[in-house]
Amino acid sequence: MTAIFKWVRGELIGKGTYGKVYVALNVTTGEIIAVKQIEIPRKENHGNDSRQVTIVEALKLESETLKDLDHQNVVQYLGFEETPRYLNMSVIFSAYHRIPLTEAP
Repeated sequence: MTAIFKWVRGELIGKGTYGKVYVALNVTTGEIIAVKQIEIPRKENHGNDSRQVTIVEALKLESETLKDLDHQNVVQYLGFEETPRYLNMSVIFSAYHRIPLTEAP
């Protein structure tokens, strides 16, 4: 799956069981967003392991939940993307405005 849009990662704002959450900038729109980034575990033979399957299923379930979530700091669910190393789930996030940003991996 290709990127939903180009984004630039900022500071780490949280950690959870399945990954880390960063504030980020949507380069296309200039919006501040939050990106939950989950490293995809791989076996040495490049096959999927059972932990990876569990993580992917959990992220899909979380994304389904976010589609219907109504919270003051989560303005809009944007979707998720898969890169060779990460699954990234993005939402528009209204609580942060001036965050130092670095290039996303």
